[in-house]
Amino acid sequence: MSTSNNFFDGVEWLADVRLLGKPMEVIMSFASEKDMGKISLWADFADYPAYYSYSQSPPRHLTRDQKDILEYAALLEGMYRTYEMNDRFAGSANRLERIIRENPREDVLFVLVMKLPPPAFGDATGPFISGEVLGFAAMRHTWKNTLKLEFLAASPLHMGTDMELQGVGSALLTASVELSKIMSAPMFWAESTDTSLGFYLKQKFKTLEDIVYLDAEGIAKFVRSAERKLHHDAD
Repeated sequence: MSTSNNFFDGVEWLADVRLLGKPMEVIMSFASEKDMGKISLWADFADYPAYYSYSQSPPRHLTRDQKDILEYAALLEGMYRTYEMNDRFAGSANRLERIIRENPREDVLFVLVMKLPPPAFGDATGPFISGEVLGFAAMRHTWKNTLKLEFLAASPLHMGTDMELQGVGSALLTASVELSKIMSAPMFWAESTDTSLGFYLKQKFKTLEDIVYLDAEGIAKFVRSAERKLHHDAD
């Protein structure tokens, strides 16, 4: 993953996830109103034609992960409507910076999304559509200047199919933690579930009951580790 030197330039991140074992470049950016609309439509993914076209045996029932993701998407939609109505949703890096600069103790909601860049990649990406939201990380800037990860999810559209992407959650988490470092947040934290706890422990998060977190030192170590991995992969 790479970012600009000045995060608030508003440039998009680049990241590599894996499709059929091969790296595939995607972009990550702040979610726009249009992106939020796409996430809200995830509940209709069973009607998505490509889901059946590329899955030899579509599951009759939703998996636990799919159910959780659809719940997160529904909860996020409600949060988004509330924060947008109160003018506390940041649809860009510049807007997030402006809100916090004007009121450092403001509670702000923003969402990072992973998408395919235009133009589409053609046949190699199968059912994926240019601009499709492949995953999201929804966060709140709190009055204490901490960043809380509210929801982290990959799209349920291709789960259980040959076209399922690998590394979506890890790439979004890395971008989120790097953002917390850029913003000098003293803590990056989330509420874990029984199924997500192991994921955070592998990323060296500390725990307090069901809370997982990185303090300022942990954030710095996480970012350094991610940068070393990026340089190693580039070599």
